[in-house]
Amino acid sequence: MPKKNVNRAYFSLPTHIDLVSQACDGHFVTSAIAKISQGNLLQDANQFTSKLHFDNCTFAQGSAYYAERWTIIKSAGDSITALLTFGQVLHSVQDFYAHSNWVELHVNHSPIPLWDLNEATLPNGIVSGTWSVGFPKKCGNGAPSHEILNKDNPDTESGSIIVHAGPNAGSSLFQLAYASALAHSQMEVRRFEEVIHALGLEDGVLP
Repeated sequence: MPKKNVNRAYFSLPTHIDLVSQACDGHFVTSAIAKISQGNLLQDANQFTSKLHFDNCTFAQGSAYYAERWTIIKSAGDSITALLTFGQVLHSVQDFYAHSNWVELHVNHSPIPLWDLNEATLPNGIVSGTWSVGFPKKCGNGAPSHEILNKDNPDTESGSIIVHAGPNAGSSLFQLAYASALAHSQMEVRRFEEVIHALGLEDGVLP
């Protein structure tokens, strides 16, 4: 499958699926990728639980949720449960880069480093956008809103910002967030492959 230009992608539902497709291409059979995509899409049905999307500075809660999802995957007795849950994992880690200021804090690095999902390694000044309908709300006073901070597409206030100096000069913050989300998704895919092998669930999942 040819890779898509990041300029065409959005962190809307189609873009989450685009990220899944690119990260999973060649690693899983088509039907397995469809199940991973389904789990990814279903995550957006819940906009009220901030940790699912790393909104409202719920970094500790989001990290715990990530670990919980992996616990479910590692104990899955069937491939469907593992695939759907893995889709949820990918959605959350993809949203981290679009909904926080991680990219802005690391803009002088190329490539942008990936977070290890350990709250203790978060840099000073990390924040994610406040989302009015999401709970819990863990940001301090003065945190930017989701509308201001999100890099969900190239046209948002933050997503459209072009870096003018340093190793990422010429790239938009959206492009950097997208590239980081893809790289992290690819890392999670490699881990998932190993778990599938360990569980003996290769049939109907791996090529």
